[in-house]
Amino acid sequence: MDICSRNFNGFMLQKTEIVICLGSSCFARGNKHLVQLVKTYLADRQLTHKVIFKGKHCFGNCESGPAIEIDQRRYNNITSETIVEILDKALATKI
Repeated sequence: MDICSRNFNGFMLQKTEIVICLGSSCFARGNKHLVQLVKTYLADRQLTHKVIFKGKHCFGNCESGPAIEIDQRRYNNITSETIVEILDKALATKI
């Protein structure tokens, strides 16, 4: 998997990493739906080649789920209403 991409000047840029918790608690609280929302968000904005999107078994913070990490910054209690705003802010420089 390529962890870098080139910008318009040809410089190598590290890809943003988005990790979504797929532990049973987060999954039961809606992360299955959030996975699809993130995939759609990235595809609609042509960002799939600039982002590594993957799941992780558990973040170990079940009471605060659903959870997602973007470049090692954790966001808790994510909903389908808040995910787009979080992605917009986190990926603003990638768009």
